[in-house]
Amino acid sequence: MRYLALFLILCSCLIPATAQNYGPAKSSITTFDCPTYPPKAEAMGLQGMVELQVTTDGHRVTNIKLISGHPVLAQAAEENVNTWQFADHAPTTFPVTYFFIHQSDSEKESATPEGGSKCSAKMDLPNTVTVTTRAPFPACANCDKTVEPLRSQQPHIPAGSARWTEVQVPFKPTNITATGTMFWLCGPHEGIASSADGGNTWALKHQEQGGKTLLGINFTDGKIGHAGGEAGLLLSTSDAGENWSAQTAGEKAVQAFSFADADNGIVLLSDERHEPSFPMLDQVQGAAFLNSEVQLTNDGGKHWRTVSALKTDDQLRLYTELFSVAMLDSRNALVAIRRPKVALGFAVTTDGGTSWKLVQIKDVYATQLFVHDGEYWTFGIEYLNRQNHGGYGVPVSLHAKDGVTWEHGVRGPGEFWSCNSQGCYLWDGTVEDLYGKHERFFALPQDGTMTKIWAIAGDRACTIGETTKCGPAIVTQQPQPRPQQD
Repeated sequence: MRYLALFLILCSCLIPATAQNYGPAKSSITTFDCPTYPPKAEAMGLQGMVELQVTTDGHRVTNIKLISGHPVLAQAAEENVNTWQFADHAPTTFPVTYFFIHQSDSEKESATPEGGSKCSAKMDLPNTVTVTTRAPFPACANCDKTVEPLRSQQPHIPAGSARWTEVQVPFKPTNITATGTMFWLCGPHEGIASSADGGNTWALKHQEQGGKTLLGINFTDGKIGHAGGEAGLLLSTSDAGENWSAQTAGEKAVQAFSFADADNGIVLLSDERHEPSFPMLDQVQGAAFLNSEVQLTNDGGKHWRTVSALKTDDQLRLYTELFSVAMLDSRNALVAIRRPKVALGFAVTTDGGTSWKLVQIKDVYATQLFVHDGEYWTFGIEYLNRQNHGGYGVPVSLHAKDGVTWEHGVRGPGEFWSCNSQGCYLWDGTVEDLYGKHERFFALPQDGTMTKIWAIAGDRACTIGETTKCGPAIVTQQPQPRPQQD
């Protein structure tokens, strides 16, 4: 599954909600050809969305107007729509959206075209069609070729020379992070464990039988760390994890948090996730949180202040879906927010939470926030050349010192699958560090083991799936090739 899919779904979700005709009923479409992925698009490593306006005479399609989309994909979409035939209905004009997506393992829903054979495309007729391919894509799929050309002779870990190794941990973990050469796990019963030898052995640092499950863990530096979990639980350490103290940030689960130091932090509380209509959204950047609260502290969690502006400000209260939070210092904090089916944005404060304002980055779709070297960072997809039939999406990294003025960072060689405070997963066994002026890569074993929950400590990496596995992490200047099956 690819990060670009998030961009496609967000694009479809963020169209302003206006009244429009959605065309004849699905049952009135009597015949259609099953759409296929254009071979030229596969060769180009091209994915994207095509928006059409379709007009019928009550029996068949009489006119197709291209609203947006890459010409190669648009041609395939238009040719397919022209095969549609309808039962009698009143002449009408309605929107149709095609998604062309590259993925390795999808759950495909099928429609049945004329002749009774199954169609591998997902046909939510008459308004949405999703066409997928598993064909191998170039390593620089959908990147801006003028910025980052396709690479050759890329390094990789030869098959059989290194593998992921299952390791024994004190509990079944929910999340992992790393600081320096130290790994940290969190999980049920307030479980926290660390490894100083590359994940080979683990020491239990904190556990409370019958305690809440911890959902996330992170360190501000080598000594200051926090872990958040169910029922508002927040654990903190100031002595490199030897001792942990508990605070309560609220009644709902701590889904995201960020601390600038031992005292100044921000947390996102919620017990409800938005269920995306397309499962890639959840797998790529995480589902939005609903009925959320955001709290600030300036004394390490002893006292909390609610960010009421998110529910009272005339602009911000419309953004009811929250994703992540970030805090630079006692005065500067960010919240990634979304107005359902309309727009993404950031709620920004530069005065310690006294006032908040909405900041939007034109044509950028990014929901996860991180802090690195005194700046905010976010990674996602940028929509280029929208004036030319809708344009296309490319990976983007952005950073800002104040959350208001954002600058472009390094543009990666391919779409992101998931990102954390250390970098972004590109494809199986390949991680990209986009922080700073120059990118660097980590080559990890490529056997399908790596999940979106991972961390790198020194020259070792660990990942959490059904079990916890660890393996080598080699720094490279080029990404290792994308596996054929990825």
